Amino acid sequence: MFCANCGAKIAEGQNFCNICGRSAFAHSVPPAEPRPGAAGGRVERHLQILAVLWIVWAVIRVLPGIGLLFFGKFFLPAFPFDFRSLILPFAAVAGTYFLAYAVACFITGWGLMQRRPWARIVAIIVAILSLIHPVLGTALGIYTLWVIAPGESDAEYRRISAN
Repeated sequence: MFCANCGAKIAEGQNFCNICGRSAFAHSVPPAEPRPGAAGGRVERHLQILAVLWIVWAVIRVLPGIGLLFFGKFFLPAFPFDFRSLILPFAAVAGTYFLAYAVACFITGWGLMQRRPWARIVAIIVAILSLIHPVLGTALGIYTLWVIAPGESDAEYRRISAN
């Protein structure tokens, strides 16, 4: 018996060709060819996950922002001196930072999900900012920089965003 694909000799009882890997049975379906770009590069394989993680991180960052801006004054205990006048301006600045950072994270995730050309640069900037947020922010920042910061990632992202 000979392989219908490459013509190599197939031994008796052998199910697949040793040369091309095609099934020795005429009625079997040949293995599916991969879609062009299905395997893709590092950016294409990780871009959807990265976009979802940025949106989830944005939701996580909104919670302390709202808490500091709107509810912080209710949770401060009563002190004999005017402690609130010292801490409330700091809470307002920190809450504003968290909300602005959450908006930037959401825009990053949305831009990556939509494969916008500007999203790669924004993601790099926001990833660098997220490195100061312990554990989850640092991990997300490192993952983002690993996926989209290298030079070859720039060319691949340009190709993906052009489609």
